[in-house]
Amino acid sequence: MAIFGGWAGAIKATLGELTQVANDGSSISVDPADGLGFSATAGATYIVCVITTDGNALIQIGDVATASSFALTSADVLTCTVASDRVIGVWGDGGTPTITIQRAIV
Repeated sequence: MAIFGGWAGAIKATLGELTQVANDGSSISVDPADGLGFSATAGATYIVCVITTDGNALIQIGDVATASSFALTSADVLTCTVASDRVIGVWGDGGTPTITIQRAIV
């Protein structure tokens, strides 16, 4: 997780990972704060996410994914910051890719 040092500051906490399967041609929403106990009324906490997939997927940060969202393949790694009150949209793009999201607070 040290890759965040120059990009977003010191890591305050690592939060584990989420995995989700995305079916071909359908969209799902992943809550990056799932299981972390953040209160939606307390305001947003920003979570750094490192997103990988074992297949082809389309990713939309902060909203529902569509067929024209950002393409992610098994050779890619996407690093982003997401507010805890937002979602990461995933669209399966051939097969049933598994999305893995490593989470940290900086």
